[in-house]
Amino acid sequence: MNSFSKLGVQESITKAIKRIGWDEPTPVQATAIPIGLTGKDLLVQAQTGTGKTGTFGSIILSRIGSGYNTPSALIITPTRELAIQVAEELTKMAFYSGHRCIAIYGGTSIERQAAELKKGTDIVVGTPGRLKDLLEKKALRISKVSIAVLDEADRMLDMGFAKDLDYILHWLPKKRQNMMFSATMPDEVKNLALNKMKEPEELLVSKDEIVLDLIDQRYMVADKDMKKDALCTIFDKERKKTIVFMKMKHRCTQLGRKMKNTGYNVDILHGDIAQARRERVIRDFMDDNIDILIATDVAARGLDIDDVGLVINYDMTDPETYVHRIGRTGRAGKKGVAYTFVLDENEEKSLRRIARVNNVEIVKTE
Repeated sequence: MNSFSKLGVQESITKAIKRIGWDEPTPVQATAIPIGLTGKDLLVQAQTGTGKTGTFGSIILSRIGSGYNTPSALIITPTRELAIQVAEELTKMAFYSGHRCIAIYGGTSIERQAAELKKGTDIVVGTPGRLKDLLEKKALRISKVSIAVLDEADRMLDMGFAKDLDYILHWLPKKRQNMMFSATMPDEVKNLALNKMKEPEELLVSKDEIVLDLIDQRYMVADKDMKKDALCTIFDKERKKTIVFMKMKHRCTQLGRKMKNTGYNVDILHGDIAQARRERVIRDFMDDNIDILIATDVAARGLDIDDVGLVINYDMTDPETYVHRIGRTGRAGKKGVAYTFVLDENEEKSLRRIARVNNVEIVKTE
């Protein structure tokens, strides 16, 4: 029997989880899923990188039906990137169950998103501002939502979304299950839980497997034109098995081509690469036939390689993905190095927050 089945997760979801490649539940999943499946409210303080999406995803997909016109579950996230990531993860988990999931966020056509919602969906994942806009336009109806999730609640309050959250939650049915996940538990988060949740089960879950103390974390300010040269300089200095993380598939391909033309032994991984080639690239990387692997986050999921000595965040990302990325090094008791390139003051500020949340030092280098 699959380990997730023992927690009470529906069979179609455990089948998809096996397909994704998750073998064992993380501590947060093992603790929270059985409680969440009973319908109780959950207030979970967990560091980033602990499997939170898999936790609330397993609960939601096991507890709601599929094929409805209006959403049965609403997940609120602080950023566009996290909304997309969560929606992608839940879509994979719903591979056999048929649940439909839509990501809603700013910076793109609100009319197109309204049209997508009109087609019907089971789960909506969105950022506070855009969710509020769609509610005001009556393009989003959440009167049938039975499960609401606030992911990275502390970060949303830090970003000034308190009023938007209050507005959105006001439109939800009184009778619903609430789940709130937060890396820290300041008074603002506690007050939000007190006002919006019903006798929640409170859980504190420590980080699993990723030992940040073993990773020397550094960052440098580099504009788009400087990044490739900075990457070459770092690799020439470190000379370790390296994974470079990027957000976009086409930029991953472009950088791979440039690095090869410069004489580096590199290959790439992204979602458009055929499975047979993906397996060959991973095997070559494990066998040291490749020095540098340039990958997108989605393509790199499931990689389990113990001797990666260097991780480079070519593009800045959200806190949870950051920990997943750098967690590719510093494994099996070995020390590792992680560099992050930041474009500007805003990205530098985001990185400082990641350092604060994870209680680590990320040192600026030239």
